[in-house]
Amino acid sequence: MNQASHAHGNATPAIRVRVSGYAYLVKYDNGISNGTHVVRKDRTCNCTAGAECQAVQEVQAYLRAGGERAPEIPPGFWPYVPEKCPVCGAACEAAPHYDRSKSGKGWRCIAEAGHYFLARLRSGRAGVQP
Repeated sequence: MNQASHAHGNATPAIRVRVSGYAYLVKYDNGISNGTHVVRKDRTCNCTAGAECQAVQEVQAYLRAGGERAPEIPPGFWPYVPEKCPVCGAACEAAPHYDRSKSGKGWRCIAEAGHYFLARLRSGRAGVQP
């Protein structure tokens, strides 16, 4: 695993980025910036800031500098609950009863529960990323 560390000016401690599964771990070594963030391939963070999180920009800088890329997600596999439904764009929430080793994390579209199954069907047929 490739790992990068860099500092922004004299006052900011090192920030480490590394690949973990299908995502990136961003570790702030200052004890202030919420420790470790998980940035997904869809350019969102697991923290409440989502796509607006500074960690997303840190991953982009890491990749521009030649950092290791996270592997592509296999078609029909969800390593994490999507922030937005791939069918309609509404918010999603975890649905652990749908978790499977072959398809990943189960989720539910808050607008239409059936979108989970429609998205799985579409990704299996078309071979597209979830």
